[in-house]
Amino acid sequence: MREILPVLDVDDTIIAGSTWIHLLAYSEGLKAVGLNIAGEALLRETEPNWGGTHDTQFAYMISRNAGRENLENKVQKAGKVFMQTMGEVMTKGAGIIGQETSTLELFSPRPALATGLHPDILVSVFDTHKIDIESFYPIVTAYDLEPDQVKPDPYMLQEVLSRRNQIDKIKNAQHLEYESGDIAMVGDSANDMRMANRAGAICIAVLTGRLTRDDARNMQHTSVNIDYIVEDISYVPAVIEKINIARGTITAARATKAG
Repeated sequence: MREILPVLDVDDTIIAGSTWIHLLAYSEGLKAVGLNIAGEALLRETEPNWGGTHDTQFAYMISRNAGRENLENKVQKAGKVFMQTMGEVMTKGAGIIGQETSTLELFSPRPALATGLHPDILVSVFDTHKIDIESFYPIVTAYDLEPDQVKPDPYMLQEVLSRRNQIDKIKNAQHLEYESGDIAMVGDSANDMRMANRAGAICIAVLTGRLTRDDARNMQHTSVNIDYIVEDISYVPAVIEKINIARGTITAARATKAG
């Protein structure tokens, strides 16, 4: 049994304001193809495919609201505006949850990322906030996968496991491989929670994005089990430490020393 591997979402788990910046970019992209969808209506439209690529989102929304005529060209046009808007606004308007990066240094072992954020935007935002992207491995984005492999499908977490085990094996041929139950998925959306459940991972919800506490509790009354609900990512290292102590993968004395 291994120590828990933290797998972090990025949008509104690490980066604050990301959901609303995405919604702004989606709204601008839709306007470029003659559709005016914003506010609560846009929240509802984006919910089923949240965590997927912008092409998937636009294909879904445009076909629902304007039919499939000339769909590919419209998706490309909307996507171009989306990326321009994200590039302009994300690096300037987004912040860090808790306004500091020190929380990320408390995670052990080094966390992985599982995100729907475009890789170019991810690098740009992390550079802006002086977050060392090399602190995370592996990094799996929706843009690395097929449309049917993204959240809430468990494939993204399975890919995290596969890549992490491959990397660790290169470093140490005798390493003990991670299994799905050794993952703690940390995210802010319903699709993060569904993906974690379907992959057999520990599920930690943060309340800094799309999920409210009531949303998270309501999900627990359905088929989605959320193991922990915390205010924000700063609480997560202590939760993972508690899990590790209960599993016997670290001792309380070691945890006290580390803290």
